[in-house]
Amino acid sequence: MGSVFFERRPLTGRDVLSWDIARHLYGRQLQGTVVILTDNPTGLHAALAKQWRRLGRAVQRERAATLDAVLIQELTRTLSRMQNLTFSTQSPFDELADVYILDKEHLNVVPRGTHTFYATEVMDDEQLKDIGEAVAYNGLVVTYR
Repeated sequence: MGSVFFERRPLTGRDVLSWDIARHLYGRQLQGTVVILTDNPTGLHAALAKQWRRLGRAVQRERAATLDAVLIQELTRTLSRMQNLTFSTQSPFDELADVYILDKEHLNVVPRGTHTFYATEVMDDEQLKDIGEAVAYNGLVVTYR
């Protein structure tokens, strides 16, 4: 399995899955390919896109509110990356993207070298081991409980 990190993120009653993934992805977007495993890829894609746009507007407001030239430049680069990040519910063999939102049927096509993997549904230890082997060295597997 190599050196793969595992993180468990609990969702309380107030938390929304798409909000939590968007916030977490904001910090991981430069790491490389991301895969999100869910039972409803289309629904999560729509909700995640909405949260991603909302987060982008918050970064724009932060950039507009500062006078620090270095921070403005950093936030401008971040916004550019956020706006160019591509999401897909298709198989990695069918469409190139930065973030793949897949269901369990596509678990066998997780691209090797995936840097971040989000499991939004319960997975057994054997499935997590398989995912750990597909994740890049020093990659991250995030599970929600």
